Amino acid sequence: ETIRIFIDCGEKLNAVDRFGVTPLAAAAARGRLDLVELLLSRGAEVKVENMPNCPFWWAARSGHLDIFRVLHNYPGAGLNSRDMGGSTPLAVAAEMSYNHIARILLSNGRTDANLADVFANTPLHKAVRRGNVGLVRMLM
Repeated sequence: ETIRIFIDCGEKLNAVDRFGVTPLAAAAARGRLDLVELLLSRGAEVKVENMPNCPFWWAARSGHLDIFRVLHNYPGAGLNSRDMGGSTPLAVAAEMSYNHIARILLSNGRTDANLADVFANTPLHKAVRRGNVGLVRMLM
């Protein structure tokens, strides 16, 4: 309810905090589907320029499949967006062993599975390091 009041009073939907996180990204990270849907219905941007950790990235990082599916369908969702270390949503899904998230990303045909982070690690490196044989097979 508090969020609704802020929105109704004209708060900026795409404002970023000192860490570069928008309200939509924070809601996605915390698994708050109700807030994600509210913010989207009021016009919150899924992809905000110059924001390293977009809401879609946070949904992948947090493993919230319901939120991930909602954001996945938005234009500009940031399928290959990167955090400050260069990790993509697929890379964080591999790092966290969220095969359900990785499967969706790989099935869309627009996700680049070969993007490396600043340490030259690809999602495949991360899956191997985690011993995630199922994801290694998906990535090969």
